[in-house]
Amino acid sequence: MSPSNIVSIVEGFTDWSAPWRFLEAVLTHECLSETDRIVARNIWAHACSATHWQHGDLPAGCKSADQAIDRAFPWLSPTAREYFVRAASYEWM
Repeated sequence: MSPSNIVSIVEGFTDWSAPWRFLEAVLTHECLSETDRIVARNIWAHACSATHWQHGDLPAGCKSADQAIDRAFPWLSPTAREYFVRAASYEWM
């Protein structure tokens, strides 16, 4: 696993006018190994877990998802966590 690859690729996403492209952009990046893709999918699964989003408002869901990602992937930068949470929020709201 190359955490730095995942972090730099996630932080490199800039097309927030189309947040639905986030996951695809990350997973199809040429510098990501297959192992990195598996890790990125796991982070995404944590970010999109219904436990964060189905009860409460957007800020509460974002906070819950951020905390879950931080616990599971402590090496992930705050910005990368923010991007996963931001993209996941568009899936739920």
